Amino acid sequence: MNWKKNLTALTVAGIALSGSIVANAGTSWSKTEYLSVPGHNGSTTSSTQNKSKSNASSDLKVTSVSKKNSIDVRAIGGAGQGTGAWVRNVNTGSYAIPNPVKAGHATQLQYSSDLTSPNISMGTKWKSN
Repeated sequence: MNWKKNLTALTVAGIALSGSIVANAGTSWSKTEYLSVPGHNGSTTSSTQNKSKSNASSDLKVTSVSKKNSIDVRAIGGAGQGTGAWVRNVNTGSYAIPNPVKAGHATQLQYSSDLTSPNISMGTKWKSN
């Protein structure tokens, strides 16, 4: 019977630990994320973070992009949390991405290519704030 209690405790601890790895605090920069955005209006998303401040813009640093003026970025939230306005033609540099998600809720950045663009590779870091 003791082994069942231990197994349950280990399972709960594992789930709690994995959840903290997936969604980190919004005040910390993500590790560098190397993304491949599918061409022809394709999209992909960043890692997930939890917002620490309601309606604060998210910070994005783009360190590399394979085709200039071909990527748009916006913040997205879970059910009922909405989406931010698109920031158009993102190149290397720093950006404030409007993010309407409330504090304590999960958010991501969504990257979208232009309709006529090929696949695009990019390197980014971000924090949800």
